[in-house]
Amino acid sequence: MKKMWKIRQWIATAVVAGAMVFASDVVNAQTDGFTYQAVVRNAQGELVSSSQVQLRLTLIAADGKTEVYQETQKTTTNAYGVLSVTVGAGTPVKGEFAKVNWSEGNISMKIEIDPAGGTEYTNLGTTQLQKVPYAYFATTSTTSKGDKGDQGEKGERGDKGEKGDQGEKGEQGDPGPQGPKGAKGDKGDPGTGLTNRGAWVNGTQYKTGDYVFAASATNPSANTMWIAEGEFTSAKEPKDDAANWVEFTAPAGEAGAGIANAVFNDGILTITTTDGNTYVSGNLKGERGEKGEKGDTGEQGLKGDKGDTGAKGERGETGEKGDKGDTGPKGDKGDKGDAGTGLTNKGNWAQGTQYKSGDYVFAPSRNDANINSMWIAQTDFTSAKQPNEDSGNWAEFTAPTGPKGDKGDKGDKGDSGRDGMQVSGSKGQTLVHDGTTWVATDEIALKKLDVTAAGETEEALFEVKDKAGNVVFAVYPNAVRVYVDEEAASDGKPVPTGFAVAGRRAAKEGTSDIFAVNAEGTKVFIDDDGGKPVPTGFAVAGRRAGKDGATNDYFSVNTTGTQIYFDDKETDGDKAMVTGLAVA
Repeated sequence: MKKMWKIRQWIATAVVAGAMVFASDVVNAQTDGFTYQAVVRNAQGELVSSSQVQLRLTLIAADGKTEVYQETQKTTTNAYGVLSVTVGAGTPVKGEFAKVNWSEGNISMKIEIDPAGGTEYTNLGTTQLQKVPYAYFATTSTTSKGDKGDQGEKGERGDKGEKGDQGEKGEQGDPGPQGPKGAKGDKGDPGTGLTNRGAWVNGTQYKTGDYVFAASATNPSANTMWIAEGEFTSAKEPKDDAANWVEFTAPAGEAGAGIANAVFNDGILTITTTDGNTYVSGNLKGERGEKGEKGDTGEQGLKGDKGDTGAKGERGETGEKGDKGDTGPKGDKGDKGDAGTGLTNKGNWAQGTQYKSGDYVFAPSRNDANINSMWIAQTDFTSAKQPNEDSGNWAEFTAPTGPKGDKGDKGDKGDSGRDGMQVSGSKGQTLVHDGTTWVATDEIALKKLDVTAAGETEEALFEVKDKAGNVVFAVYPNAVRVYVDEEAASDGKPVPTGFAVAGRRAAKEGTSDIFAVNAEGTKVFIDDDGGKPVPTGFAVAGRRAGKDGATNDYFSVNTTGTQIYFDDKETDGDKAMVTGLAVA
């Protein structure tokens, strides 16, 4: 959008006419043209100081339509917002200034301006020139005096004649017809000697007849013409040095009517003057001019205020997964963290130790007794049981499962391993080292066999099966079971199958059964040989968690007899617990 500007033309119609007279008497001695001055203000009424502006000035004939001359001028306003140009000295766009026919009169001047110095002009209106600059009329009029001829030779001095009588003044005769253009006259006498020295400059040597342009004594915001009165070096502005300078004052023009009202509507300007006249212009809205060339990029403007946050846009489609980026450099060591919540590391769990809430220890996990886990004490107490058996006082810490990492690159193929053992054998055999090498065998010799449950379970810890896969002997966490095939028979007679506990004898007959369970029944054999009976036989005992590791028999068969024991002190509340041995 084009900016709106105001221009206050301080040369009114009458003053322009006076300026024209001044231009013809003085300025025209240097160049063809007349002066136009104006004060430039923005839309807020503020002066546009020390700024470059572009003017387009058009002279229009008396018919109000024909453009007889048009020019453009680029100039700079002074500190007071004043611009001053010589009409006729600009860049011609249409016509020639020297060929303007001033003799027709009623020539108007349209003023257009681009305050930015470009070609986006704003029309400020059209002003009728009330008086023709006679210097230009004189150069185009057929009755004007020709150029002064060359200086002739000085003639001889003649005799002084007698003074005649004064005649009566005759009547003014009628103007005669316009005569033909005269021949070039003789060269005129030297002029008055006024010399244009341009704008006043402090410290400059001036002499009589020099004239400069400087601030007026009555209006410092406007420049005027000052004529030097002597030879001197100027140290003060002319308005402050009346002894050496005389301000030139143009003759006042005729008083004109003022503007009482002005209305601009749809390109038509209607002006009502103080003397009651009304003037209506033609359509002042011109055609849109061609787009000018792009101007130079202006300086970077000030940073504007931060705008309001815009509405959240719609979520875009998910892009393809990018390649895995390179591992970034190791970051700087972080600041020391805040103090923790107060958990105290008490090391590995120890039985009989006093713990308090917030202590944590390391002991076997509830889910996998083969690995240690972190246990946090919930109360103050003396620990007597492993944390995985004492959920009332301990809470097992379970770390959150982290996100699954990206699948790593496939590693390089490893070196081939050493050749394995080359041992021949058959399906089901076991490799056993005989002290020299590995051999395949159907027999397994063990020095010690430990079977430990991996947690709370009701599954068998150890099983012995027959060739058909049937369980014959099984060990459970809290029981031992022997399975007997009661239907096994040969020729109608039961076959001795089942389980036997045998004693070894250093005799040729080998071993003797001590306790046997088979299809024929359950038998207990007692060795009653010898003088004094030796307690031998079979016993069912219970375990106690005491320091002495002692056990209590529940059922015992030996040479002294068969005995059944029960604990009459074992209670559950106020009721006695059933203990002992039962055969069902």
